[in-house]
Amino acid sequence: MNKNEKITYKKITYKNRHELTPELLKEIFKIDPFVDNTNEMEFNRYAQLWEKNINNKTTPYIIYLVYVGNELAASANGHMFIEKMGNNINKEFVVDHLFVKIKYRKKGIGLKLKIRLISDLRAKYNVEKIHGNALEEMQKINEKIVGKRPLTNKPGEKTRTQKSKYVKYDLKNTAKLRADLQGYTITIFSRKMHNRK
Repeated sequence: MNKNEKITYKKITYKNRHELTPELLKEIFKIDPFVDNTNEMEFNRYAQLWEKNINNKTTPYIIYLVYVGNELAASANGHMFIEKMGNNINKEFVVDHLFVKIKYRKKGIGLKLKIRLISDLRAKYNVEKIHGNALEEMQKINEKIVGKRPLTNKPGEKTRTQKSKYVKYDLKNTAKLRADLQGYTITIFSRKMHNRK
């Protein structure tokens, strides 16, 4: 990837679900390291699951894509959970998967995608917490974003910062997120910081 190659982003939700075509699903499937990309039956199950998720109005499902030029370079997807408690509405997002095509790894694409995901969730959906499974590489990205290795918070275990497959970070406890995306700066404040003024 050279510096002149244009990076673009795409988001697919229930509203524009028609854009999740079989061809696009096949592209995503081909770069997903968590599946057997050579198995046609596996692809059929994969496509059915993604189509079922994107067509679910009750639990919003969001897909984020990154392109380098015209080539799909990375994908992230997950569910939003909305809980009403009295007059309060609590929104949390669970990142099911985030992966980068092999040739674009170690080039900052995963970091840019995660920042885009967080920025969008905070700005457009007012999400307070983001959860996700994270391998070591993703924990490094999370650490760059929030300034420290996220805390694990698995039921029945003490909170710790050592490497673990399950990590959880809370944007309300993050003082400020700063990131340079495509030449402009996005500053995200947690709700707690924003209301402090």
